[in-house]
This record gives sequence, structure tokens and C-alpha cells, in this order.
Amino acid sequence: MKRLLLFVTVAILGLAQSVIGQWTTDSTINTAVCTAVGDQIDLRAIGDGTGGIIIVWEDYRPGQYNDLYAQRIDVSGVVQWTTNGVAVCSASGYQTGPAICSDGSGGAFITWWDRRNEGPDGIYVQRINGSGVAQWTANGVIICDQNVIAPVIAYDGNGGAVVAWQDSRNLGVANVYAQRIDGSGNTHWTSNGLKISNAAGSQQTPMIVNDGAGGAIIGWPNPNAGNFALYAQRVSSAGAVKWGAAGTVICGAANEDLSLYPAMIADGNGGAVFAWEDDRNTTNNDLYAQRVDSNGVVRWTANGVPICSMVRNQRSAALASDGKGGALIAWRDERRSIFISDIYAQLIDSSGVLKWTANGVPICVTTNTEYLPTVLGDGTGGGIIAWQDNRTGMTDIYAQKVDATGAALWNADGIAVSVATGVQENPVIVSDGSGGAIVGWDDFRAGNSFRDLYAQHVGNNSVLPVELSSFTA
Repeated sequence: MKRLLLFVTVAILGLAQSVIGQWTTDSTINTAVCTAVGDQIDLRAIGDGTGGIIIVWEDYRPGQYNDLYAQRIDVSGVVQWTTNGVAVCSASGYQTGPAICSDGSGGAFITWWDRRNEGPDGIYVQRINGSGVAQWTANGVIICDQNVIAPVIAYDGNGGAVVAWQDSRNLGVANVYAQRIDGSGNTHWTSNGLKISNAAGSQQTPMIVNDGAGGAIIGWPNPNAGNFALYAQRVSSAGAVKWGAAGTVICGAANEDLSLYPAMIADGNGGAVFAWEDDRNTTNNDLYAQRVDSNGVVRWTANGVPICSMVRNQRSAALASDGKGGALIAWRDERRSIFISDIYAQLIDSSGVLKWTANGVPICVTTNTEYLPTVLGDGTGGGIIAWQDNRTGMTDIYAQKVDATGAALWNADGIAVSVATGVQENPVIVSDGSGGAIVGWDDFRAGNSFRDLYAQHVGNNSVLPVELSSFTA
């Protein structure tokens, strides 16, 4: 009888392991994305459309400047491309600040800020297919050769992408420019990009989302006369600005800190939802949010709905769609102490009504600091939130799932995604297509001064890709 029980247990565990593939059930191990010698930093990620993840990063392998590499891991946790990633750009000089979006066909468009041959900074783009093969000119297609930084990119829904960036070609004053590029690498708007706003002051560090009609919505902080406003502009697929020459003011309240970590998502109806830090009332930063519709009209309270106005600072807002025109918002919160920050969240509906407890529900409130949340919506008002966590005295990655009522569905204060030795930081999150997520991060577990990249599947009900405990209980 014991031998039969052992045989059945082993068989079931073997079946479970085959379902897991390469994902580990041990949060001290995880799946390696890149462990090449040298630093791998500044990772960005998207879902691959079939439950996996595509990650791009800056890479400092010996003998190289910072180049760009990418890797795909499928839904089973199996690395799909060359070990330690395929080179997206290995041109001379440095490549930095990557951004990524889907190409609609299982691959990705990747853009970056580039200074090859020690020449002027430029914005480049490359398309890479689902097999990790570059589709355009080696080391990318240039779309702007001016004094540029901070590119962002969004899929246009028609096989191409729209790129926006901060540009100082006009006597050093920063403006935001944009360009549309099709699936074959051809640009379609004004050479070196379209200036999207004539607002006074400078436009900085743009954000971008798809407008659902072949164009994009672009948002940016706009410092002028010592204060920061938040602006947005819609650009059509033909390169026409739709919300006036200056764009729409999302928030114009007098404050100094609006530029800190603004966030933006598409609302699913041709508009967008924004969240930002704001010190209009005190010397501390609170969180506000606003929705703009497809015509450029703000839909909520003028200058934004207060999401959290507790004592001390609320920072680093992260957004995900609620699937109905509103947003799930998570943030770093210092209400307990300036020396300890927690993770809180709030749901705001398409009408600007807060759905959960005033000033947010606690996601993680351990005795140490948690920060840098990232959010994945489930389409029904809930979602998964991942963050950096110092509860063990080291920096680890934890996550929590909440439903549409704000109730936590996993362990109190979250589950361990990675508690490996060393430091784990800067999490990114994408959907696994089945109610769970894949989380990636920077990792110092190797015990040296170099950062590697790791990832972990977070199942619908726990960090385990398959609940092995259900087979062995």
C-alpha cells in the first residue's frame, strides 16, 4: 500500500512538474533571464500575447558600452531565445533608456536613446519577432537625430508604433516630439518628428498610450514659472494633433512636485487616466488622478480627484485599467512614519468615484519599508500588485492579489516572489493570460557587485505556478 501511494504521489508530482515547465516553485531560486558578466539594468517588459514575457534591458558585458539585449520566456517558464539574451543593439557608443511595446504579432517594438560613435544623441527603433530575430536594419532604424532623451512607445493597433521623446533642439528648451513608424520600419510623420505642443515652458519625460484609433495619447509634466502643470495631447494616425495647439491641461493647480512619477494608462475608450504626486496643499506630496476623454475634455474634478491626502508623503503611483474606464492605483505611503513606507491601493471608477476605503486600502504594512509598486489589472476592478520589500532586512520582491472590493486574496502582507540572497529590486509585471502574472526584476544574488535579471511566475492563487501542496496534502 505504501509503495502504491508513493507511486501515485510521484506520478502526480511528475504531471504537475510537466505543467510547470521551467518555472520553479521555490522563491529563493526563480528563473534566470540573464546572468552574463557585468550589469544588466533598467529592464522593461511586455506580455508576449500567449502568456509569456518579453524583457529588454541595458547590458554592460565586458568590453562593451551599455548595449541593449532582450529575452523571451514562454508561459511554461522556458527561455526561448539565446542564453542571456539576443542583442537588440550593440553599436559603438552607448544605448540607454529602452522602452518596449507589442508588435501585435508575438514580437516587440523597442526604442531607445542612442549615442553611437560619440555622435549626437538619437532615437532608434528596432522590431524583433517572436523568435528573437531583428526585422529591420542591424542596430535599429533612426527616427530622430536631434538632442533627445527619454523615448516612450505604444503599439498603434495597425502593425506599427508611435514613439514620443523629450527633445531640446530649440535652443535647449525641452519639448515633446513624436513619430509613427510602420511594421516595415518606415516613418510616416514629419522628418525628425512632430512637435506636439506649443505650451509655454518646457515639456519633459513624456508618457504614451494607444488611443485605439491608430494614433496615441501623450502626456507630460510642463514646468512653467516655477510650477508644474500636467498636459496631454492626442495625435492621429496621420500625425494631426487633436486637442489644440498646446494640448489639454490635465492639472494646472499651483504646485512644485507634479513632475515626480506621473503615471498614465489608456481608458479603453479613446481617452486616458492619469495619477501624480502633488504638493498643492502642504509641503508633503499627496496623490491625485484625472481622466481625459477622446475629445480632450477632462471628466473628473478640476485639477484632479484626491486619491490619498494622508499625512506625510504618498509617492510612486502605479496604474492599471479596471476594464471599465477607471483605474486600479497603488502607491508608496509614508502615513505611519517618514522612515517607513507601506503599499496602499485604491480603485477609481470611470466617473471619478473612489470605490474603496477613503485614502486607500493597505496592501502591505510590515514593520519595514515597502516601495516601488507595479500593478497588473484583472479587467474586473482587481489585480496583482508587486513591490520591493525590506521586511527581512534585505530587499526582496513580494506580491498581493486584490479583488474588486479591495479585499486581499493571498497571505496578509503578500506572498514572496523572490527572497533569494542579495538584493532584488525594480520589479516589472505582465499578465500570464490566466489570472496570474510574471514578475521580473534586477537581482544581486550572485554575491558580487553586478546585477543580473530574474523572473518568477505568480499563479492565480499563489506564487506557485501549480499548487503542489494540493497534491501532497
